[in-house]
This record gives sequence, structure tokens and C-alpha cells, in this order.
Amino acid sequence: MAEVDVDAEDSSGTLSVPFDCLLQIFEYLDGHDLAKVSRVCKNWHDAAQTPLLWKHLCLQRWLFCNLSNMTPGEQAWQEYYIHRHAVDTSMGRGAPKKDYRAKTLRGHQGQIKDAVYLSKKEACFDTATFRPIVASCSEDKTVRVWDITEGSELWVGTEHKSAVTCLTLWEEESILCSGDQDGDVHMWDCSTGQNRGSLRGHDGGVSKMAACKSGRYTVLLVGTGQGDIKIWDLRNTTACLKTFPAVPGMALNILSLHKDKTLAVASSDGGGMKLYDLERLLSPEGLTGDGEDYLVGDLEHPSLQHTCCITWLSWKPNMAAIGYENGDIGVWDLKPASSDRTPGRGKSPPVLLHTTSAHVGAVRGLSVVHNVLVSASAQDVHLKTWSLQNGGILTEEKTYVDHQGPVTGIHVDNYKAVSCSDDFSIRVYQWRREGGRRVLDSKYTLLGGSLQRAGGFQCVLSDYTSCVGIAGHVMKAYTFTT
Repeated sequence: MAEVDVDAEDSSGTLSVPFDCLLQIFEYLDGHDLAKVSRVCKNWHDAAQTPLLWKHLCLQRWLFCNLSNMTPGEQAWQEYYIHRHAVDTSMGRGAPKKDYRAKTLRGHQGQIKDAVYLSKKEACFDTATFRPIVASCSEDKTVRVWDITEGSELWVGTEHKSAVTCLTLWEEESILCSGDQDGDVHMWDCSTGQNRGSLRGHDGGVSKMAACKSGRYTVLLVGTGQGDIKIWDLRNTTACLKTFPAVPGMALNILSLHKDKTLAVASSDGGGMKLYDLERLLSPEGLTGDGEDYLVGDLEHPSLQHTCCITWLSWKPNMAAIGYENGDIGVWDLKPASSDRTPGRGKSPPVLLHTTSAHVGAVRGLSVVHNVLVSASAQDVHLKTWSLQNGGILTEEKTYVDHQGPVTGIHVDNYKAVSCSDDFSIRVYQWRREGGRRVLDSKYTLLGGSLQRAGGFQCVLSDYTSCVGIAGHVMKAYTFTT
């Protein structure tokens, strides 16, 4: 560091410090103090506005900033910090009407079966115009899209002839896909609600869907009530690319895709979880061959317990945690060192490293963030956090008992966790540092409005400034002020 002449003053009487020295000193300040020193003089203002200082603050505080949302220009990191700090403050304090607004979304005449965010789930800097948008589907045969800040309905889709069971978003083209009990899938323009086409012929009805890009295809994976998977090319829907029986005779209701294009499928009606290599399924050989040739592994619980949910362990790229009907959580090594996934050759199957008796009753919520596993069961009142030790052993970190009724759903992201219960409560938690670990800090229960005639919250979803709880045929939406 250059030496500073302590007797040197500029024309305004302010101590003259070389610019690079100011930067090194300002690295020790937080955002509030940087804003203060920027008012001292022009040199200090220029130094305090340096993007690298704000980038350092953002990554030090949150670690998981979404760089893809950073817009060009010197103020991007500062805007991110100011905006994220305001949201975190509102979310951490939770004063009704001051820090969040509650809206009840009414319009469906039957049980809501699924809901998804259509707006970006990560931070948006244009806070003046940003509005969280959510789509929902129901047994009343409709798809509805909502502005949850205003609590208003934007459009209604009425093309379905039977109960609409699930939704998924084709984000690249802003197309919402909805599937029903008759086996029809409709595609909607997210902005206008215009019907953009239909896909038919899913025997047993549509039970689960996922859209993704793999190689030269943008595909829609449709799981059916008969246990089949149909693969459609969303850019050319004239014919189905491939159909194969994943869990024959049972409704497929778990369909999860890892970032390496490993596809996990299962039915909660019985059987284990199967893993398929999606990229090889979409190869010329895979499209014409037997789907079972591209089976990576069959994950069976030792006592043949039904599979309920899966989460991929992001900091262990070849591992996953699976929740079971008896309350166990199993940790699997999906690609042992000797694994060879080439069809026709010898393969080392996935290995169950360890099972932990985690809950009373089926594990219905399982999510991972910050190297911490968060779990819940729809038959007990506990939300639990776990750390992964050597050998795949889960060690319980903390148990939270903030609900009076069973925890029916959880959402976990890099900033917070939200849980809901059939006691009509939604609980907010925030991550904080404790030593070298990340722990959840239980904050408060969200309040606002009545949900008469509803049977409690069945699930909760969230983006970075809002959350939505589903209760029967209505939804309760909470938007945090920014």
C-alpha cells in the first residue's frame, strides 16, 4: 500500500488519500458505511461507487448472487445490494402491512392441483415495474394467471375438458404447459393466455411434466397415470419423439431432472426410483431403441418402502437424497467410480450409502441449499436441517417446531426457507452464518386474511420477494416490500 501524507489536504480541507488506498480501506466497510463516506468529497464518492467494492459486499453477504441478472453498467452490483438488503430487511422483520402485503386469490371453483411462478424467480433490478406472476390449475378445468402483488386475475384458460392436474413452464419461449386427467396438454402464451397448441394421447391422464433443453431438442417430458413417459419436441409437436414405460401400471408422480440430464422417475404408489440418461434417450439410437437400455440405475429402499421425493445434493454432484414413506431419508451415490453407463456393457449400479430415520410418516419435503439438507413430513410438526458427513451419513443439526399442525410443504432457496401447515400457518426462516456454518433462523408466522372453508395449506411456493400458499380452492399470496 502506498504511504499517505497525513499533512496533505485537498482544496476542500479533506484528507487527500490515494485512490487505491481508499479502495483498500473501504473494503472493510458495509453498505451503510459506504453510503456515508460517499458524501465526504468527490474522491471518496468515486471510490465508494467502485463496482468491485459492491461486488465484494454482495458475494460476502449472500454468496449466491445470480450473475446472469447483472446488467451492464457500474451501478449493477450496488443496485443489487440495495435491493436485496431492502428485501431481506422486510423479510426478516415481517411487520404486517409495513413489510409485506397479503392478498387472497379467489376464482377457482375446485381444488387447486398445482401452481408455478411465471415471472423470474431471481432478483430483478427494475423494482418499479416488477410484479410476481403465478399460474394455477384446478379440478374446475381451468388455468388461471395472477398478478399476486395486486391480487388480480390476468387471464383464464378454459380449453381443458377435465380436471387440470399439473403445470410446467417452457421458460425460453414464455409458454405455460398444462396437463389434464383426459391426457391432453395445452400450451398457453404466458402474457396473453392465447392457446398455442395441444398435445394428446397420454393414456391414464397427465400426472407430471417437465420442460428442458437437451442437445438439439427442447423437450417436454410428460408422465402419465399409466406410468409411461412421452417425450415431445416443443419446436415440432407434430409427433411424439418417444414413448417408454417408466413405472408400468402406476401413476408417475415424481419426475426430476439433474443438471447433467439424469432423469429420476418414480410412483408413490410403489416401487423404487429409476434413473435414465436423457441425453442418450434423445440420441438417434435412443429414440428408436428400448428405454430400459438407457436405465442408469434402479434405486430401491432396503425394505421396499415407497419413494416420496428426491433432491440432488448440489455440492456433491454425483449424490442425491431420497425421502421414503416410512420417514427415512436415504443418501445415494449415483455414479460409483467404476460406473460405465454405455448400454450393453457392465455397469456399477448406484449405491445406497446410508439411511436415516428422519420423521414420523412419509417425507414430503426435501430440499438442499448452502450444504444443508432441509426436510419435513406431512405427518409431524417438525422441520429439520441436516449436514452430510463422510460416508453419506446425515447428522441432524436442528429441529424446528413452529407449527401446531403437520408441515405440508416447504420451499428453500439461497436466502430463506418457507414452510406451511394444515393449521393455516406459513412460517418464514432466514439463513445466517454461525461460525463456519449456515443455519436457519426462525422468524415469524405470516398473517393476513381469512381462509374459511379451506382445509389448511397443502403446499407453498416462493420467489425472491413473495410466497404463495395453496389452501383448497384459494391461494394466499404475500409480497415483501422493496
